Amino acid sequence: MASESKFYQKNLSWTPNFVQKNIDIIERNYEKFPSRNRWNCNCHVIHDNDLDAEPIDFEFLRSEYENQAILFCESRGLKFKGLGPIWYNYYKSGQYQEPHVHEGSYTFIHYMIFDNSQHSSTKFTDDSIESPKINQGDILIFDGELEHYVPANSCTSPRLTVAFTFDAEPMVPKGNEINTENIFPTSVWWVDLDLNNDALAEECYQIQSREPKGRVCSTRNGYQSNDLDFSVNQKNLLKLIQEITKVSNAIFQSEYLEEGDRRKLYVQNYWVNINPKGGSHIRHTHPGAFISGVYYVKCVSDLDHGSIRFWRSEWEDFILLQNNLPNKFDRDDCIYHPVQGRLLLFPSHLPHSVDRNELDSDRIAVSFNLKIRE
Repeated sequence: MASESKFYQKNLSWTPNFVQKNIDIIERNYEKFPSRNRWNCNCHVIHDNDLDAEPIDFEFLRSEYENQAILFCESRGLKFKGLGPIWYNYYKSGQYQEPHVHEGSYTFIHYMIFDNSQHSSTKFTDDSIESPKINQGDILIFDGELEHYVPANSCTSPRLTVAFTFDAEPMVPKGNEINTENIFPTSVWWVDLDLNNDALAEECYQIQSREPKGRVCSTRNGYQSNDLDFSVNQKNLLKLIQEITKVSNAIFQSEYLEEGDRRKLYVQNYWVNINPKGGSHIRHTHPGAFISGVYYVKCVSDLDHGSIRFWRSEWEDFILLQNNLPNKFDRDDCIYHPVQGRLLLFPSHLPHSVDRNELDSDRIAVSFNLKIRE
């Protein structure tokens, strides 16, 4: 998490009611296991999978905590991946927890019995991290790698927290945002479009039916049409060309043009690729164009349906070898699997190929080249 938002804090109003309903169970467990835990400390800890202890209402907690974890992830642009085990920590006088970290992406602590005039909040071994002020009922979420501890309870009033970890990962961008990813480091861009792919597929098959021979170029065991006319009656294909033009010029303006430069990109040519099982495209570039790309009309999001494979330039190997420099790149290619409705753009000079379609269904794509209009 960024330094300015290291902690996520929120108060859960149902906390006192939950404590009232479950405190007798907690006290009974404490009488049996006053300093039971799985760590190097002396506080009383019960996990939701401890079979020899009387369970509190962990089912309710798991449901509520999952909702809170999802809200946290949404606020951070993360994808929630699930909760780990839940446990409660009960500290009476002199009981503490040693410095430790958690294995999950994030640590979640719920302060169920807590008096900030008597109890210590969670502390961090990094002196630069100041513990936030805590009130009873607060939840606190922070990076699982932050080492933290609880000083010995110095008062006679017990301190109760519930904790767990959960995993999250960066959210895959959706919608009409243009996304940049750097490889080698060369930018490629992709955006998911809301188009009628069934109608587009039908128009692609009509083109194949009218011109069954097509052309070969980089295609192997598949169909590639000749360059298509911009005045044809395929309205869905022409709508796709309009979207390509709009997206590519947004990229061109933000990534290449200086202020006041009014040049534009235009689609120089476009064509249909239909790869049945066994179809592929050998390694190639698109000479004379500035940006090229592909739109996936019909495909399964599967590596076996013919992923596009970008290749690092062979000239880089030659230059490194010529200058007696080591090759520190961990790979020479980068794979993007097809996603129906996705528009993928890349510099025309970037070598690429398309893996063999191993599935029984056709993989249909529209490819294109863009040039700069002065």
